Amino acid sequence: MTNLSSRKVIAGKVAPIMPCVGDAGFMRPLTGSNAPKPFDLFGLIEAIGHGIGKWGEEYNTDRDKLLKFIERYDTTISDSRVGKLSTAEPAATASDNVAE
Repeated sequence: MTNLSSRKVIAGKVAPIMPCVGDAGFMRPLTGSNAPKPFDLFGLIEAIGHGIGKWGEEYNTDRDKLLKFIERYDTTISDSRVGKLSTAEPAATASDNVAE
């Protein structure tokens, strides 16, 4: 589930999730079919950090892979910078002509 107010949660088909920080014994599910289900927020943050660390280490050890990543990123950024620059004066609007 990615949304605390998803259609399934609103319909009562699944219980919402609830971030929780504490010992494993503290994070017991609440009673009731639609009671929020706790998840270990700190554990999630650690897991994401671990994954990013492994990703970074892989690119650090395989320099060719890093160069390919930079090349692709540069292409993406370069494509998004394409735009038009106009030096013409903006057209007057009706509100510009209203006397104060």
